[in-house]
Amino acid sequence: MAIATKSNKAKPAEIEAGIYATAEEASFAKYGDLLKTIERLNIRVILEEKDKGHKA
Repeated sequence: MAIATKSNKAKPAEIEAGIYATAEEASFAKYGDLLKTIERLNIRVILEEKDKGHKA
């Protein structure tokens, strides 16, 4: 499973606006757009840990 993270890595190389050299680069670009949208809308993403057999 791919995990979207912020990094200082180079952005995917666009051949033309919106056209990427590989499917992998296009995928990373989509993750980047998602991160920008989350930041812009100030959305908090909360991951809940599944119950590991603990009973209340």
